[in-house]
Amino acid sequence: MKRALGWMFNITLVWLLVMVVAMFLLPQFGWRFDAVLTGSMEPDLSVGGVVLIKPVAPLDIIPGDIIAYHSGEDIVTHRVLEVVTGAGEPSFVTKGDANEDPDPSPVAATSVVGRVAFDVPYLGYLAAFVKTRLGLLLTILLPGLAIIGLELKSLWQVVLKKKAVPKGGS
Repeated sequence: MKRALGWMFNITLVWLLVMVVAMFLLPQFGWRFDAVLTGSMEPDLSVGGVVLIKPVAPLDIIPGDIIAYHSGEDIVTHRVLEVVTGAGEPSFVTKGDANEDPDPSPVAATSVVGRVAFDVPYLGYLAAFVKTRLGLLLTILLPGLAIIGLELKSLWQVVLKKKAVPKGGS
């Protein structure tokens, strides 16, 4: 049982490390993470989830793709219903899966941030919690306490082994 828990702990730790590295490296290549704030794309994208947005050329976007685009100050993530080609860059008719009607105006190619590569449900809630004082404190404190606890355990085992060695003879 201890061995299985140890494996699960190690796998979780490696997964978290990979996620942290990805969160720092991927934006350097134009990728970005965004939280899903509304239910307009449910059930595919749940409120509180996080989407990974991959940069994409506007000519590579096809109907059915889920794209993220600038709408004023916000970034909206909706599905492409139709690609409208005319003179110059294409534009995109989009709609949230949970919405009844398409969005009121087509999305210009210059407004497109990228295509959704994948999503992680509920991770947005964790990200929002980490941004709070308590969340930041726990994010720093808990791993630190875990490391200190593991080191104290190792030191205690060394002390117990030294006590178990007979004194005197060889």
